[in-house]
Amino acid sequence: MKRLITLLIIIPLFGMSQTNYELSFNSATLDYVEMPNTSSVIANKTAFSISCWVNPQSNTNHGGIMGFRNNSDADFYLLQMQNTTTIEARFRNSSGANYDILANNILDLGQWQHLAFTYDGSYIRLYKNGVIVNSIAANGTITQSNQSFKLGSLDWQGSGFHLIGKIDEARLWDVALSQTEIQNWMCSEIDASHPNYSNLMGYWNLNEGIGVSTDDQTTNGNNGTILGGTVWQTSSSCLAVVVLCGDVNEDGVVDQTDVTDINNYITGVIVPVFNLWAADVNCDGVINVLDITLLNSFISGTGASPLNCCSPTIFGCTDILACNYNSIATIDDSSCVYLDIIAIPTSVSCFGYSDGSIVATATGGVLPFQYSLGAGLSQTNGTFSNLSAGTYYIDVTDINGCTSNQTVVITEPPILSISVDSTNEPSALNDGSATAIINGGTIPYTYTWNNGGITNALNNLPPGLYTVTVTDNNGCVISGSTFVNAYSATNVINIKNINRTLIKIANILGQETLYRKNTTRFYIYNDGTVEKKIIIE
Repeated sequence: MKRLITLLIIIPLFGMSQTNYELSFNSATLDYVEMPNTSSVIANKTAFSISCWVNPQSNTNHGGIMGFRNNSDADFYLLQMQNTTTIEARFRNSSGANYDILANNILDLGQWQHLAFTYDGSYIRLYKNGVIVNSIAANGTITQSNQSFKLGSLDWQGSGFHLIGKIDEARLWDVALSQTEIQNWMCSEIDASHPNYSNLMGYWNLNEGIGVSTDDQTTNGNNGTILGGTVWQTSSSCLAVVVLCGDVNEDGVVDQTDVTDINNYITGVIVPVFNLWAADVNCDGVINVLDITLLNSFISGTGASPLNCCSPTIFGCTDILACNYNSIATIDDSSCVYLDIIAIPTSVSCFGYSDGSIVATATGGVLPFQYSLGAGLSQTNGTFSNLSAGTYYIDVTDINGCTSNQTVVITEPPILSISVDSTNEPSALNDGSATAIINGGTIPYTYTWNNGGITNALNNLPPGLYTVTVTDNNGCVISGSTFVNAYSATNVINIKNINRTLIKIANILGQETLYRKNTTRFYIYNDGTVEKKIIIE
């Protein structure tokens, strides 16, 4: 939970410009403001937002802050739960389905705070002082076109439930404002430079200061009627030009009544309702007797002539890299939230394959997360499969729109290649050889030859065709083959040994065979000579 507190700065009284106002509501006099038929500006639309500054003064009986409510099919509102400082933010669509955010103990009594409630067609989000409080999934639209928009009260079962407090700068949009847009404009009046100015459907700045109506500053003309005992007051929210320090009861006059209120606050004899910002007259962050002394000296004319004027200082996250960076925060309160991503790639198994993968895990941020790969579709898990080698960009987005990204490289092994060499059988004694030479892939390799061999090199081979299948460590497969040729006896046998003995007749593969006409045969003798013969008949 973030807190709005103030620092005091010295500004001469004559430096003030025009006066801004606010409305003060009291449940005892049934105060509220009503803008009839305002739901027509958001009817059938899939995005809208409401926002205002609110200063709740005490616990209420389900005090309505702002919004639409008919309790059946057109609810989009903020209220203070009964006897608590808990906010209920509800969206009920035209089908009667309702989606609630309960923000426990988030309201600060007696202090100004900015509330914004948005819907983007998929989620509702609640913000306090420009910082996300919570969000939940939601869907649907509001089709009602005649539902009233109210400030300071919301109806239930025919009865109004009223706020005790103050409201300033009420706004209605037909777009879901981003956190940055909320932060940049919560302390500024809306003008045409706002990035969503065309989406501003209702704007009640409550600066009339007099009368029983408040004008819609947009062209839609949904002016509000002020009912009950609603009272105009000089504004003390952050949009006020100045707030007089010492004007504790906000009646526009610094007098002895303010001194009494401060004294009652210090002693605890009475709990007054007043502006704590204006009570710290000497700007030391503490309300004590010294403030009374300075206030008395000013009232009597013996003190300094310039008046101290209050301006808000906001605690929040000041790191621009954080998810919840608050552009208007002036003091960092260690609340920064960061979203990071850890991405682990798995390389492609074989050159040219598409079996790589990336497993991305988000840390920090707020669940649920959406992951995307480059410009691809988003998904709720961070696993991406069937990827080829290359460079990938992983993006993760949390429910609050905070993003993080990482570059991931998937590699692949070199292309697997093979060459198979052989030596011929030199002497018809089954002494040929074959060798497989492998490059690329992933070591180690396994070898399977068609003759049962399992090493890269084979020896003592007879003539023939030899085929090898090689599998690398990733299961990539490649094959190759070679011939081991038979020994040729041509021009080798010059002298016949008449005492030699024929011991074998072999075919071209070195296999022992029988004599056959018109077929090449190798005649092997006991003296080591070989004759190549073709018997032609």
